[in-house]
Amino acid sequence: MARHDSFNKAVICTVLLAFTFGCTTTRPLTTASPQALFNSVAVGDDIEIKRNDGTKLELKVTEVSLEGIGGSAVFVPYTDMQQVSIIRNNKVGTGLLVLFGIGLLYGLEKNFDCGLFYWPNTECDE
Repeated sequence: MARHDSFNKAVICTVLLAFTFGCTTTRPLTTASPQALFNSVAVGDDIEIKRNDGTKLELKVTEVSLEGIGGSAVFVPYTDMQQVSIIRNNKVGTGLLVLFGIGLLYGLEKNFDCGLFYWPNTECDE
């Protein structure tokens, strides 16, 4: 019989939570020239900017010009950018991983006599 304690729940929830973050990728862009960034970033992109002072900003792009990139009520000139990365979220892949995790959880629940989770007032009470 499986142990019915909060540890089982914590491990399973941690695995499912990890699956939800599994399909996000960050692709660094070259900051060799403002023109290269102007051509690589588009309105609607989610980006991360590392500024020259070391701070990082994550924003959804609302403006791209030859002077800089704007979004989320902030405008950052290219001269203040140390690194720019595009963030891509794969919603289909994330959804499939979560469904896989739920299916795995269901399969494990069915393979134990009393399941992984403790349900009070059942024949499994000791």
